[in-house]
Amino acid sequence: MTTLSPNLTCRRGFTLLELLITITLLGVVMVILAQATTLSIQTWEKGTASQLANQQTSVVTDMLSQQLRSAYPLQIPITKEDGSKNPSKKILVFDGGPESVAFVTTKPLGNESQAGLHLVVYYLERKKNAPTSHLIAAYRSVYHRQFYETPFTDEEKTRLLSEVTTMKIEYYDGESGTWFPEWIIKDPTQPLPPEDPNELLAPLPKTTLPSAVKLHLEHGPQSSPTLSELLIPIIAQGKDDKTAASQQKAGDDDDDDDDDDDD
Repeated sequence: MTTLSPNLTCRRGFTLLELLITITLLGVVMVILAQATTLSIQTWEKGTASQLANQQTSVVTDMLSQQLRSAYPLQIPITKEDGSKNPSKKILVFDGGPESVAFVTTKPLGNESQAGLHLVVYYLERKKNAPTSHLIAAYRSVYHRQFYETPFTDEEKTRLLSEVTTMKIEYYDGESGTWFPEWIIKDPTQPLPPEDPNELLAPLPKTTLPSAVKLHLEHGPQSSPTLSELLIPIIAQGKDDKTAASQQKAGDDDDDDDDDDDD
């Protein structure tokens, strides 16, 4: 007759209650691990999105800063109502608004191989049924026929930023020491409007470029937007092309000297 070993006779399996407790504990641990993993992924995604937004904003603001610093006071003949032009009467190409700015610059947009003067316009394009806007840049060479009068085509427009919640532009008048929400260029064929004593900061028509431009830009998710504040001096202040060209050259030389010092 075969006898069982004492060790074998003492062995027993898990009870149903023990299995249920074990499965429950494993389920709780798995839920905690899944939540921790999801939280880590969300944190990483938010950090990546914020970093990308900062990089995009930095590239755009650097480009805008360089172009405004190199703004050129180009004057063009005024077009009359009948379509004719009087070469003796010209108007400066600059249009500054609270959320848009148009100017001529020596710095092209994106493609540095395009030499010469370019008309650049920055403006907000509102999204449909959305609280944010797109920042659009439109540009073309001034050698384009009727470069200032002809509307921009889709090929001449570039979307620089999405989810722009706020863009505010101000213009500094060096003579009066005042910041204005608009910079309107004077048409020499039209008389000046009467001064309104109730509007001390009313943007009177100008004949030269502003001394500086201040930009406030908020871009990115509304929960954590990227904020940019820029104060951009404009080098060229001449009323004619020759004066502007000399000032522009001096400004470029100063930039080259700064680069040499950095090296």
